[in-house]
Amino acid sequence: GLDAGWLTKYSWKCEPVDVSTSPEALRIARGVYMYFLAKISELLDTVFFVLRKKERQITFLHLYHHTGMPMVSWGCTKYYPGGHGTLIGLINSFVHIIMYSYYLMAAMGPRFQKYLWWKKYITTLQM
Repeated sequence: GLDAGWLTKYSWKCEPVDVSTSPEALRIARGVYMYFLAKISELLDTVFFVLRKKERQITFLHLYHHTGMPMVSWGCTKYYPGGHGTLIGLINSFVHIIMYSYYLMAAMGPRFQKYLWWKKYITTLQM
């Protein structure tokens, strides 16, 4: 991701999609594909919530995001594997890193509760 594009040669103004078979273009396309696979795993997470009858953990935002993102990321993987559209995936990945870091700390037990003061900011960040 970052080392394949955004921290190297990408332009913050306008980055066209490179559909060549250059090593850089293929590296970006591979990153976009990996992002697509991550969105499939998140959709499966939602499916497992339903199968385990834990519907109360599925909000409208969760359902909307985890069903829509695999479709959008599939389209990006197939038709636009690079360019400025990758910034959306970069931001989304950053939000998920923060979110899953929170879940990890919350699962580590009561002695980590004092470090979870930032829970209220996660939903705002997701929006």
